Amino acid sequence: MGRSGFTLIELLIVVIILAILAGIVIPQFRANIDDVKMASVETNVEVVRKAIEIYHTDHGGTFPGHPDGDTSLSPTEGVLINQLLLKTDKRGVIDPGGTCGPYLRAQAGFFPINPFNKKAAVAVYMRSGEVPTVDSEFGWYYIASTGDFNGVTPESAETPETPPADMPPGRGRRPEGSL
Repeated sequence: MGRSGFTLIELLIVVIILAILAGIVIPQFRANIDDVKMASVETNVEVVRKAIEIYHTDHGGTFPGHPDGDTSLSPTEGVLINQLLLKTDKRGVIDPGGTCGPYLRAQAGFFPINPFNKKAAVAVYMRSGEVPTVDSEFGWYYIASTGDFNGVTPESAETPETPPADMPPGRGRRPEGSL
């Protein structure tokens, strides 16, 4: 008479083989997920950098982020975002009848969300400074003196620059009614 079903040893061998295959395949999927996140960051950085370049050209060589376009004032996140999302005059003052901008389309949450840390906040520095880490409150960082904009990624925190001692990141509030 033939036997029906599998023995315990046969089932254990199948489970072990499946576990070995899963151990080989799962890390490859994780690497692909990180590649997709990096591609998303690079795409968002490229779009924002182009918006910053156009703003710079339209405003006579002034980068966004400075209140009312006054480069003697410290740049802030709120001003940067508003100057990129709203119309401005040639000096950089937010003006619904302005002839410049908007340079980016408003999205839910104001700015793209960084897929590595799920943050949309921008650390704004006047000069080159410390690169925020992935576990910080920032998803992006911007250097107002050079117009450099980048995403916070695991790789960006590996080679941080020395921050100027007197330059913490700017954190501006978004004015009421602004995008």
